[in-house]
Amino acid sequence: MMPYVIKCAALLALFYSFYLLFMRRTTFFGFNRGALLLGSAVCLLMPAIKIESPSIILPEYMPHLQIDALTVTPDNSVTASGIGFMDIVTVLYLIGAAVPLIVEAVSFFRTTEMLKSGEIIRRNGYTITLVEKDTPSFSFLRHIVISRSDYENYPAVISHELAHLDAHH
Repeated sequence: MMPYVIKCAALLALFYSFYLLFMRRTTFFGFNRGALLLGSAVCLLMPAIKIESPSIILPEYMPHLQIDALTVTPDNSVTASGIGFMDIVTVLYLIGAAVPLIVEAVSFFRTTEMLKSGEIIRRNGYTITLVEKDTPSFSFLRHIVISRSDYENYPAVISHELAHLDAHH
């Protein structure tokens, strides 16, 4: 499984680098969104495709490579330790996957708490949530979250956030 994950990660990194260099500044948001979804799917599928290539035959005298650390015991016997390279890579991968997941979960929780705590104004097809603290306005699904002071002093912010809702950003 780890070789597949490593290949996917490398392909996604290359694809994202291409996106940052050539597509990030364009205003074709629908095209960019479609390209990101399709490109991500391709990066996840490509490592699963088997491509026949000539195999490399190692001479018999070449030792099998083992990455585990070796320990010499007092009776001069050599044993491999329990933690190997792939164990470390697996733990690092799991940490790397868990951290963004936790950050997203905390962000989602805070957003839902903000939606519950504010004053709700229902409109045609969307909901405005007014919050007391001075927070930047944003849209989330069919909700617009805006501070009370921005709502009262800057009505153009609602129009701006409605444009995001209409474009499904």
